[in-house]
Amino acid sequence: MSDPGALAALLDAEANAQALAFGSPEHQEALRRFLDKQPLAFAWPAQGEAG
Repeated sequence: MSDPGALAALLDAEANAQALAFGSPEHQEALRRFLDKQPLAFAWPAQGEAG
């Protein structure tokens, strides 16, 4: 990236997106399950499986 202003804007947008994600109900549930040592509430697709 040759434009420092573009990089700053990109980093700002990413920080905002992370803040939104961390406050989501899905993140809160995932964090609770992790801390309680419970299994994932979803299953990742197997390697090579088309989704």
